Amino acid sequence: MTIELKDKTIFVKDETVFSLRRAANNLGENFSTNSQQANSKIIQFYQDKKIIFENCEFDKFSTDEFPNDALIFTSLEFIKCTIKRLNFFNTKIYESLKFNSETKIEYCTLHGLDVPNLEINGSNIKSLVLTISGALSDQTKCINITNKSKIGRNTGLEQVKINNNSPITFYSKSATFLTAPEITGQLNPESNFIDCTFNDLSFDSIQKYRQLKAIFKGHNDDKLADEFERLELFAMHENNNNSDWVNKIAHQFYVRYNDYGRNFIYPLGWMGLLFLISLGIFFLFNAIDFKENTDSTHKWAIQIFSQIDTSHVAKYNAALAQSLINSLGPIGFLYDNTGLQYKNSFFVLYAFVQKIIFTIMWYLFILQVRRKYKLS
Repeated sequence: MTIELKDKTIFVKDETVFSLRRAANNLGENFSTNSQQANSKIIQFYQDKKIIFENCEFDKFSTDEFPNDALIFTSLEFIKCTIKRLNFFNTKIYESLKFNSETKIEYCTLHGLDVPNLEINGSNIKSLVLTISGALSDQTKCINITNKSKIGRNTGLEQVKINNNSPITFYSKSATFLTAPEITGQLNPESNFIDCTFNDLSFDSIQKYRQLKAIFKGHNDDKLADEFERLELFAMHENNNNSDWVNKIAHQFYVRYNDYGRNFIYPLGWMGLLFLISLGIFFLFNAIDFKENTDSTHKWAIQIFSQIDTSHVAKYNAALAQSLINSLGPIGFLYDNTGLQYKNSFFVLYAFVQKIIFTIMWYLFILQVRRKYKLS
């Protein structure tokens, strides 16, 4: 265990129990009493100091030794530390508070923290309660929360509340939020949530996701705005006690069809599956009649298939042609020029329903593309 002071930087290594008062005494100061005068001297001693903790293991690290005073530091940095409980209350840091990627934090509470740059690159963050609010939040400029390791099912960022008076940059990457972030202040356009997981679908989360959606819409960040809108809708559905089966069906449809507009592969996959099903039905049940439709002005399919109308190849090609026409949706209604006819009314009805379904699917897909790429 070593505590050293060099050029206004306090180096703390291999420490297991840390006290601001004891550390000051070890550095040659005499602040052993608990008088208000001694407390004021300790606060004054730390206010121009940087503190770097390396390879320390704390059951508890807290700044609540002086509950009636606001502590002031130049900067704090934790390197390769293990911390079970970390508490900052009413603390002002002039430069930055940093936790490097090898620091493990079990329970972390940052309340009434005033710091221009908060950077948490934790390999393990089990629970974080972050509250940036009140008079001490005016100088907060950037919050960077990154969690690169895999987080367990019940671990993650437990509570994040930001109600700041001036704009800040909130950057989070690969973090898991157990409760929805509550951000009612201003965020800079550089703010971002990258590869983050949001597990909260409670009733309270609806308004939080709605607020985040509004923030990122204001930043013209459609990707994040759509993500928080999706989470808002999921939370609304999760807390909807109304037995409205129409809304339930619509919710399940949008989830499975395109994940509320986030997925472009799903719609194409569903249309491809429906096309293959129709192809199979038309072929297996021999649905196509090769008799010439005299009302048709284009008989290319008949000309191709009628010469071999008894073969499986002809049946397959006819089924393929008709399935392709039907899968074009509205084009299939307006421009069916194969010259082929169905053998009975059942297949006529099936083809009509198929065109209707494909028309709806294409309409939703085009809307999704327009919204994604802001096409007019």
